[in-house]
Amino acid sequence: MNSETSTDRADADRIRGFQPWHLFLVGSLLAASAATLAARGTTPANVIFICLTVFGAGWSAYLLYRAFRPLVEEHAEEAPEMLGGRTRAALEREKTLTLRAIKELEFDRAMGKVSEADYQEMTARLRGRAVRLMRQLDEGQSVYRQLIEKELASRRSAADVPRKNAGAAGALVLAVAFALAGGPSSAAAQMAGAGGSGMPDPRAMSGIPLPSTDAPAGTVTVRLVRASLANPIRQHPVQFVLGGGRSQTVSTDENGRATLSGATPGSVVRAVTVVDGERLESQDFEIPSNAGVILLLTASDTGTGGQAAADAVAGSVVLSGQSRIVLEFQNDALQVFYLFDILNRAAAPVKVDAPLVFEMPEGAQNTTVLEGSSPQATASGRRVVVHGPFAPGTTSVQMASTMPPGAEARIRLRLPAALDGVLVIAETVGGMVLQSAQLHEMRESMDGGRRLLVARGPALKAGEILALDLSGLPHHPTWPRNLALALALGLLGAGAWGATRTSAGAAAARARQQLEARRAKLLDQVARLDESHRRGKVTGDEYGERREALLAELERVYGELDVETAPDREATA
Repeated sequence: MNSETSTDRADADRIRGFQPWHLFLVGSLLAASAATLAARGTTPANVIFICLTVFGAGWSAYLLYRAFRPLVEEHAEEAPEMLGGRTRAALEREKTLTLRAIKELEFDRAMGKVSEADYQEMTARLRGRAVRLMRQLDEGQSVYRQLIEKELASRRSAADVPRKNAGAAGALVLAVAFALAGGPSSAAAQMAGAGGSGMPDPRAMSGIPLPSTDAPAGTVTVRLVRASLANPIRQHPVQFVLGGGRSQTVSTDENGRATLSGATPGSVVRAVTVVDGERLESQDFEIPSNAGVILLLTASDTGTGGQAAADAVAGSVVLSGQSRIVLEFQNDALQVFYLFDILNRAAAPVKVDAPLVFEMPEGAQNTTVLEGSSPQATASGRRVVVHGPFAPGTTSVQMASTMPPGAEARIRLRLPAALDGVLVIAETVGGMVLQSAQLHEMRESMDGGRRLLVARGPALKAGEILALDLSGLPHHPTWPRNLALALALGLLGAGAWGATRTSAGAAAARARQQLEARRAKLLDQVARLDESHRRGKVTGDEYGERREALLAELERVYGELDVETAPDREATA
C-alpha cells in the first residue's frame, strides 16, 4: 500500500468517524429547543439570551471534556494530519538513529566488544534499514509532486465546467431579457418616453427599480405618470424612504421626474407617493455602487380623480367624534390602535395647507398603517403622514404602534386637526389604572369575558396634546433578562480572555494556516501559468523554468506541512 492510499484511507476514517463535539452540538441544539418551548410567552430578547446561555454551557462542557480526557485515556492526543502516510520528520529522525547505530557498531567492533559474525549480521540489517528509509524519503518528493499535479488537475476541471456553459447561459439570459423588454428598445428608453406599439403597459412596470449606467451613481430618478407615459404628473411630491426611518421628499419637474441625489451605495430605498387618494409605492431596492436607479410610478386614470383634485378648494378638516383610541394587550405587550375618521363637512374636496402628521408617542415601536385605511396615509418611523386633498365625508386612517414593556406607559399625541370628542377603549388587565385630565367620564363593561374601560372626554383643538397615563401594567420581571445578559457577557468575557492566551498549539495552528494559505497561493500561480501557456502567452524555456520553480516551492511547503506534531513514537522498520 503506497503513501497516497494510506492518506486517503486516513482522511476517509476522519470524515466517517463520529467526533465527540458532534454529541455536544446535538445536545446543545436539543437543549436550546426545549428552552425555547419552555419560554413561550416571553420577549424575543429573553429567548435569544436563553439560547446563547445554553450554547455557552454546551461549549463549556466540551472544553471540560477536552481538559479531562488526557487524565483518563492513555492515548488521547490528537493525531496529526499526514500527507505521505508517515511524516517526513519521523523518517529523517529514524534515518539519523540508524546511521548512528551503524557508527556505534563499527566502534564496538574496533574495540573488540562485538564479534565479526555478529558485526556482519547486525550491519547488514541496519544498512538495509537505512537504504529503505532513504528510498522512502526520496519517494516522498514524488508523492508531493503527485499531490500537486492532482490538485492542479481538479482545479482545471472545475474551471472548465462554467467555461463550457458560459456561451449557452449568456444566450439564454439575453433571450429572456429581450422577451421581458418586449423588443430591442431598452426599459430605460421606454421609461424615458419611447413610443411604439410594442411598449409594455406602464402599469406592469410601475414600482420596479431598474439599475442604469446612464444615470449618475447614487441617484434615484422616479417618473410619475397617469395611465400612460404621455401624461406626466408635474409638481407632485414623491417621498423617498431611506434606512433608519429617514425620508426625503422631492417634487416632480415638468417632465414628471423626481430625482434623489447623493444616496449611499448599499442603502435600501423605497419611493412612495399618493395621487388622488391612490397610494403608489415601489419595491425596496438597494443602491448600486456603479450605477443609478430609475423607476416608474403609474397612477390609475380614474377620470374623476384628476378633476376632483382640480376642483379642490382651500379649507380645513376635523377628526370626527367617531374617532377612538383602543388599548389592548397582546403577549403582555401594550398595543395602541388609533382609529381616526378625518371629516370634511364641505360639499367639495378640501385642500389643506399641509399634510396631517401624527407623531406617535416617545418610545413607540412598530408604527404601521392598518389595512382598510385610506391610501393617502403613509408611515415612516414613528410618523404617519396623511396627504390631501380630502373628499367630502370621512377619510378613514387607522394606525397602530407598540409601547415598550414596563409597569407604566405615557401616551402623548399631538393632534394635527381638531378632535370633536375623545373616546378611549382600554382592556383592563390586573391592576391597570388609566388616568387623564382630558377624560371626564369612565365606565366599565364586559365584552366576551374581557373587562373593558370606556372613557370619554370633550373636544380638543388642533395642535393640542392628548395625554394618557397608564400604571399597573402587567409585565415580565426584568431579573431573568438581566441574569441572561450577565451570563452572556460573562461568556463573552471568558471567550475574549481565552482568545488572548497563547499556547504552543495555537501557535502551531497559526503557522499551519499560513502554510495552507501559501500553498493555495502557489497553486493559483501554477494554474494561471498553465493557462497562459495554453493560450500561447508563455512558451519555451521560460514556462518550464517558472513552473519548476513554483513546483519546487510547493514541494517545500508540502514538506513543512508534513512535519509531525504528535509526541514521539518508537520508530519501526
